[in-house]
Amino acid sequence: MKDWKTSKNALGAEVSQRHGDGFTVSYLSTPSKDWDLISKVMGRRVESKPETALIINDTFYILNGDHRKGYDPLIEKGVDACLAYYEANKFQRSDWSNDSFDEWMNRKKLQ
Repeated sequence: MKDWKTSKNALGAEVSQRHGDGFTVSYLSTPSKDWDLISKVMGRRVESKPETALIINDTFYILNGDHRKGYDPLIEKGVDACLAYYEANKFQRSDWSNDSFDEWMNRKKLQ
């Protein structure tokens, strides 16, 4: 994999990112030290797991797990190729994903 830049986010978690034309793919590999605090603020237990986000404007298409190898060859093909990968793997969708958030929340309430 090429051109992935790794840094620490504001919560101290390690994040790898690669930028495409108008979008970013971001991989969160390590848990933050502050998940207990985040859980208190959210009012529910929040677990930190590895996840990969396709970020387009303010929309986060987040899949659980490490999907860098899947996205890597698609980034240079563009956002449509990355969205197709996300859709094909949507069964691994993270609760933190905010695509179709209202629809997702309604489904969660019915469970």
